[in-house]
Amino acid sequence: APESADPIQWPALPAAPADSAALTIEMRATAECWVEVDADGETVVSRILRPGEREVVAAERAIDLRIGNAGAFVFTINERPGRPLGAMREVVSMRVTPSNYASFVAE
Repeated sequence: APESADPIQWPALPAAPADSAALTIEMRATAECWVEVDADGETVVSRILRPGEREVVAAERAIDLRIGNAGAFVFTINERPGRPLGAMREVVSMRVTPSNYASFVAE
């Protein structure tokens, strides 16, 4: 029988955007929480996040968050748990970048 040809080498598929982004934030809420999120200057989320819902945002340069109920906002940055950002009903704004994101991660 003839020898089989070498297996075809398929080019590697590019990684999904969330895998290659410098920043990925996953957000959840423990109570209703208004959130507005800009990724690299473009508004990508602007809504009330309810318990059980989640949003995932990826960006290269910066993620700007405005949170209407900081005590109900739970998040991870690059799969690391985020630190508490404030009290219930407290409004908090923050800018997360590749160089500062570790300051928002829980100790």
